[in-house]
Amino acid sequence: QRNAKLRGSRRASSIPGLGNWSGPVVVSDSTERDTKPATKWQILVDFLDLTLLKDPIYVNIVLGISFALYSDLAFFTLQPMYLFMLSFSKSDVSLIIAIGAGADLISRIFLAISSTCLNIKARYVYLAGALFTIVARFGFLCVFDFYGMAIVTAIMGFLRTWIHVPLPLVFSEYLPQERFPSGYGLFMFLQGNITFAIGPIVGYIRDVTGSYTVSFHCLTLVMALCVIPWFFEICYYRLKRKARKGEPVQHVTIPMIQETKA
Repeated sequence: QRNAKLRGSRRASSIPGLGNWSGPVVVSDSTERDTKPATKWQILVDFLDLTLLKDPIYVNIVLGISFALYSDLAFFTLQPMYLFMLSFSKSDVSLIIAIGAGADLISRIFLAISSTCLNIKARYVYLAGALFTIVARFGFLCVFDFYGMAIVTAIMGFLRTWIHVPLPLVFSEYLPQERFPSGYGLFMFLQGNITFAIGPIVGYIRDVTGSYTVSFHCLTLVMALCVIPWFFEICYYRLKRKARKGEPVQHVTIPMIQETKA
């Protein structure tokens, strides 16, 4: 009986704020915790940080960049074959490709210097590069001589830097520092799967239609899948911020308390 009283007094003394409460007290021991092991799916979610897929802005960034990278890679892969179809010689094709690579190098230097003077978000640079690339591709399909093809290829090579170089900065600007490694790794995983899934489509279209022009238009459409959703997202959130700023401030009147003399 004494031991029971001691156990009761120890339990009561370990709980602050009970005072002189004499009623029944239910105390859950700290060792009684949920010790269920994590499921395989939960381990995969934690390892890849798949909770990022619940963020629509992050998903929009991943899909847009994945489509833009695939479109850029496939376009410059088909370009030499298209030039050969236009009866360009090997030396002309090599020179045009070299001009595009040289413009890419100049653009990287320009982007590095301009970034020290101008404070522009990397995502806006990426969006501008994708948008101007779409315009340049329409011009690419309208020229057939060597000098015109060299100029348009130089423009596309210059804009290509704006699609490749700011890529990691787009994620670093949006994601917090502690989630950047997992967020960028998840992007690389998804980008590889997206490229693997849609990669054969353009080749199949080329084989069915027998036209490089149709294939290039399809690749331009894939590039537009980056520009259009990003543009609408940016406009939507800007309008939403302006609407929040324009909301009238509600003033709450506090009644005065008058002292009454007894």
